[in-house]
Amino acid sequence: MVDTSRFSHEVCVGDLNRDGKPDIATTSGIYIQGATPDDWRFVDIGRGGQGTQIANILGNGDGYNDVIAVYQRNGKNQIAWFENAGHAGGAVTGHWKVHLVDADPGGSKRANKDMVDMAFAIGDINGDGRPDIVAASMGEGPDKPDDPHQIGDGLVWYEAPLDRRTGVWAKHTIDATAGWVHASSIQLADFDGDGLLDICYAEQDQSGPTPSADCGPGRQDGVPSPRLAICYRTDRKGNSWRTQVLSHYPEVGAGGFNSKVGIIGQDKLPGIVTSLHGWCGDANPILLWRSTGRQDRTHPR
Repeated sequence: MVDTSRFSHEVCVGDLNRDGKPDIATTSGIYIQGATPDDWRFVDIGRGGQGTQIANILGNGDGYNDVIAVYQRNGKNQIAWFENAGHAGGAVTGHWKVHLVDADPGGSKRANKDMVDMAFAIGDINGDGRPDIVAASMGEGPDKPDDPHQIGDGLVWYEAPLDRRTGVWAKHTIDATAGWVHASSIQLADFDGDGLLDICYAEQDQSGPTPSADCGPGRQDGVPSPRLAICYRTDRKGNSWRTQVLSHYPEVGAGGFNSKVGIIGQDKLPGIVTSLHGWCGDANPILLWRSTGRQDRTHPR
């Protein structure tokens, strides 16, 4: 047992103190594993909201992972990375410095309040050797599910500056229509085998019409959501993208709540596993999507 007293919406596992043992980052903070698998120390790093990823943002290979999460300050939701105290020789159970990535995700007061729930992924999008951040709204903010402001900025990536501590993270739009992307449903992989990192996103049940009245009517901008889509990078700098929608409403099981990516069997290109969570009363089969080598349409197998 790790903890029964604190809220956890998502869980990321990785070595945070360079002792070779897996630690845990959650919605509440981090847990450092002690001498045994039953010994854990909780550290409140000052994060807020939902949505978590871990990575060495400094990219310096020192073995200390940082946390990317929502940060709440002065009544606003912000995107930040929390610097592992181990980078500077301190104890990871000490103070983690907060570095802003985006002080105003959503771009307006009304949209920002919905950015309390975000999805994040980490990868080198432009090939400069620095870890960039990919983000989208989870769409579970305080507004109703049919409010278009829950989309926020859509699917975006933040270009890591040379100095990640003091530099400005430049925001680039990938797909402005993407929204309701659950915490773990941004996946990065080279889906077409061209050597460039692409992005898969899945929109969850609440984004579309469902049998449950409690979930609302879904988005009202005419986009047939929920969707499962791949955004192919068409240039090496991450300035140009082409979106391929693999599934969309009203197809059974369209979209996804907790997608995963990996090589299946003897396939040469990554496959995608998706499932909705059925919370809205809709069908939630587990689907495996395998590449056919064509980018016009891919079908589950």
